[in-house]
Amino acid sequence: MRTLSQKYAKDVFEKVKAAREKFPASEDAQKYRSMTETLPVLILQSGLAQALTFLQSRGEKAQQQLLTDLSRVVTDQPREEFVNQCLGAELDEYAYLTRKSLVALSWFKRFSASVLGDQDAEDNSEEAL
Repeated sequence: MRTLSQKYAKDVFEKVKAAREKFPASEDAQKYRSMTETLPVLILQSGLAQALTFLQSRGEKAQQQLLTDLSRVVTDQPREEFVNQCLGAELDEYAYLTRKSLVALSWFKRFSASVLGDQDAEDNSEEAL
């Protein structure tokens, strides 16, 4: 039997690989990666519902894709339903969704760093050669 974290690791890895294929342009990939680093902080500072509605209001493709990917990993629902579930959740369910989201986002952050990498750092190292 796999733990929740193991399940998320597998699911998130697939989502991040798909994001790499969807966003071959380094700018979109880096926005996706950047939001994987920023979103957990937003959740801890403002709460899950506020952070998700902020992300939902962003018009950028990479950020919308992260919200879609997170919602699929955590609840297997479309992003709008996930956000609505968070907005209408009772305290215990809200706390559980927050915890699950933070666990998933820890994997998003790890895999985004390794799979998407830092394109600017790679470009700078190639220039140094």
